[in-house]
Amino acid sequence: MLGIGHAYIGNHQEAVKYLRKAISHFHSDLIAPVCKSYNYLTQTLNDAKQYEELDSALAEWKALIEKYEPITSKNATALFLFQYSCTLVSSLIEQEKYDAAEAAADSLDAYLIASGNPLLSQTQALQIKTELAYARHDYSTALRYAQKLRKTAEECGDNSKVISSLQVTEIALEGTGRYQHALETRRELDAFKDSLAEVDNREQLNKLNKRFEVNELKMQAERDKMQAERRQLYLVLAIILLAVVGGALFAYYRYRQARRMAQMRAAQGHPQRRWAATSTATCYRTTSSTLP
Repeated sequence: MLGIGHAYIGNHQEAVKYLRKAISHFHSDLIAPVCKSYNYLTQTLNDAKQYEELDSALAEWKALIEKYEPITSKNATALFLFQYSCTLVSSLIEQEKYDAAEAAADSLDAYLIASGNPLLSQTQALQIKTELAYARHDYSTALRYAQKLRKTAEECGDNSKVISSLQVTEIALEGTGRYQHALETRRELDAFKDSLAEVDNREQLNKLNKRFEVNELKMQAERDKMQAERRQLYLVLAIILLAVVGGALFAYYRYRQARRMAQMRAAQGHPQRRWAATSTATCYRTTSSTLP
């Protein structure tokens, strides 16, 4: 996955390194992932114009397919050979070896039929044939393939190839002197790009709205959590305050009661003191009465 990611962003050196690691990592009997890695590897080398290393990688890939052809299904083998041939033709076009590219492109239809003629593969084959005819300035052939390419690209929803077909159609019409049709194609191409840009902007806006909604929900959840924690804190503080006030009132009540009792005892006098005073007075009167 790292190799494919680097390939998509044009980091050719890192892409080649990781794709080579992937090829050496997979077991020899897992031909499908190995062929997929070779497919991306050869495309990356072609984009990087490292043709010597590309030829070596293509030879390795072809040898691998031929080695495992007896133990794989005919459809799978044909599909692997189709992918191999597509990269081979593209590399030959890039190197301006048009005759060799033409000869290699002749095998694409046979591999397509043998692999079950999948729509995506049809689109890829038409793309390559269109590029080859355009590179050779064979505008009539390029126009024919571009029209077929647009139809299959629309069927499988490949907008990039629809744009490519319209671009080639415009140039091919100019090359054949059909300037009015070329202008109409140009307007159609601009309108198609504008519609895609509008759809893309709408999708981006929807993504932003969804992200905003998600963030708003998260923020609301955080606010609800904070409010719940605040209410819980207020409840605890209220309980503590009630306990403090209740304790203070209880202590004050006990203090008032104790003080009132002390005042009552002080006002009435202590019983023992009254008894002592009475006994002393009685003894004094008795003594006085017995004296001569």
